[in-house]
Amino acid sequence: MSQEVKLDEKLNLKKDFPVSSFDEWKKQVEQDLKGESFEKKLITKTYEGIDLQPIYTSNDIKDLPQLNSLPGFDNYLRGSFAAGFNGRDWEISQEFNQALPEEINDALIHDLKRGLNSVNILLDNPTQLGLDADQSKSGEVGKDGLSISGVRKMLVLFKDIDLTNQPINISGGFSALPITLLFNAYANETRTSLMNIKGSITSDPYDYLLTKGQLPFSFKQIFYEIKLATELMIKSNSAIKTIGVSGTAFNDSGANAVQELAFTLASAVDYLNEMTSQGLNADDVAKRIKFTFNIGSFYFMEAAKLRAARMLWGLDVNKALLMNINEIPTANNLHLSEIFPDETIDLSLRTRWASTTLERYQKQTIELVDQFCTDYEKKIREKGGIGFFLGGIGPDGHIGFNVMGSDHYSTTRLIQTNYETQAAAATDLGGVEVAKKRLVITIGLDTITYNTDATAIIIAAGEAKGNIVRDSIQSSISNKYPATVLQRLPNARFYLTNGAAFRLVERRYQDVSEESEISHTSAERAIINLCLERNKSLLDLRSLRAPELPAPGPRDSGRRRQLGWQRGADR
Repeated sequence: MSQEVKLDEKLNLKKDFPVSSFDEWKKQVEQDLKGESFEKKLITKTYEGIDLQPIYTSNDIKDLPQLNSLPGFDNYLRGSFAAGFNGRDWEISQEFNQALPEEINDALIHDLKRGLNSVNILLDNPTQLGLDADQSKSGEVGKDGLSISGVRKMLVLFKDIDLTNQPINISGGFSALPITLLFNAYANETRTSLMNIKGSITSDPYDYLLTKGQLPFSFKQIFYEIKLATELMIKSNSAIKTIGVSGTAFNDSGANAVQELAFTLASAVDYLNEMTSQGLNADDVAKRIKFTFNIGSFYFMEAAKLRAARMLWGLDVNKALLMNINEIPTANNLHLSEIFPDETIDLSLRTRWASTTLERYQKQTIELVDQFCTDYEKKIREKGGIGFFLGGIGPDGHIGFNVMGSDHYSTTRLIQTNYETQAAAATDLGGVEVAKKRLVITIGLDTITYNTDATAIIIAAGEAKGNIVRDSIQSSISNKYPATVLQRLPNARFYLTNGAAFRLVERRYQDVSEESEISHTSAERAIINLCLERNKSLLDLRSLRAPELPAPGPRDSGRRRQLGWQRGADR
């Protein structure tokens, strides 16, 4: 006989369904699993190395500062506008890669009548290079994009289309200066103010290099062209964005959400630094950077990625401590080229008397730069130190420009680089002889690690970095390897490609241990590595005895846990 259940006259959900604690819930789940591991069955590890719990409670988010953020405020986590998308339609865009202006014009007019409200045009390679079709290689004209090289053709391209009604987006490849100047000429011809046109005509040399494998010009020349294109839009008071930062190449190559964010934002920071070093205002440049991210099938992770991108990049530039060498005072307000006519800076003037009028100006300028560095360091420390550091690692293990042998308690300063750093920068600066004359302002190793709660991410790729990555992670803290200073930070991480990680002992052991049967390739690799590490030929290995391998001690395992590292192909 079933028991009759009667409900109270007044509904009381709290009484009828008492709240269980997480521990009570977990205990019940473990009983239901009948001995199976809770962690293995219910915790999912993502491609990013994040452990997804089966259930989350209010305790998991109670300390998140962004919970109280509002649309249009702070880091723009919930959007750039206080009213959200009210009165703002989503942009419906489609790529147009037809070869002829007439074809794109027909397609644009057709699609704009049927819901398209944003124009996205791809260019062929000759147009990106600024070449006329008659000067281009056979088979390249019109391949994968529009071929256009004159104002007349652009008049055909946009015939009967009002560009002030919808954004216009054109990807200019490594440098958009040629198409930017052509578009400016078209605007002048049609008496259309650039101020009334929205969209983007972008340069993204890093994306071009990653997809094409090489650049036709030096970075120095390309960044100068990007500066000219950006300067044109700033002076025209136009909202057209001129710098593209794309994560597509990283995502398509297997990068997880964390890696795509890291690489993409690193590119953006580099572009921003290059533009400010050429005299442009940081706020003006930041407004003209356009980000592109790929969206994968893991919906929640992709949403988190876009939110994280807003949080990491959506900073108030006016509150940022950016370095612009053009804002550093000089002796008698002279230009640097007048103070250092041969582009040589003699740092011995810090400690000796100046013997000429020119040396007196040089000494005064060096002192002003040193004071700027001291003030900059003071501002960082007044704000509690660096909270997030993202960088690479040089061939000698330098981070920032703290070269091999740098004091681990160094601060922001003007320094001379070593040969390894000069050689690495020679391509961009026009040769080693030019690079030798270049001094740099860098934050110090103590600047990076002053805040012990800071998160530091170092990115390294290629077997050429294998040795220095190994020494930086597996060696004790030493001035010889600047990156070992990161062992001070519990939240320091290395993100490595297979090549950069192949010298790590633990990595090699893990690779082999995951093989059900050791392959000939793995055996050959192990033998070759042993030859290199023992500095012996293959024949001499026969005289070696297998060494006794000590178990990892607390010091070794502690360093691994503290410094950590992740490999791109595994995470």
